[in-house]
Amino acid sequence: MDAGAVDRLVGELRRLGSARASDLRAALGVSQPTISRLIAGAGDRICKTGAGPNVRYWPTRSISTLGARLPLYRVDEGGAIHREGTLYLLEGGHQWLDREKGPGQFFEGLPPYAVEMSPQGYMGRGFARRYP
Repeated sequence: MDAGAVDRLVGELRRLGSARASDLRAALGVSQPTISRLIAGAGDRICKTGAGPNVRYWPTRSISTLGARLPLYRVDEGGAIHREGTLYLLEGGHQWLDREKGPGQFFEGLPPYAVEMSPQGYMGRGFARRYP
């Protein structure tokens, strides 16, 4: 896989914010099979959201020591742990939850259940300075 072509694809996605495969194909002037190979070659640098005609591709952002995707679990009333899905960190502060069961979900910012866990106040400012 041509690393330069993958870098151009990711750069185009960063410029656009998100795009359909057809938009990327037109912007890069390549065929559909080439776009598919580039997307696969990009790995965690790109996230696919939606299904069918609503599929869009987003550039991901990576947090040091965490990466670009996080496993998400939930604990039921009996205390059993269940895999809920994978939370992808997208450019622009967006998130995509790829659920194990059911449709995925797009979030403009943090998912509502994660807002309370985010650093806030005096401690949050110090945390943000140490870990931008």
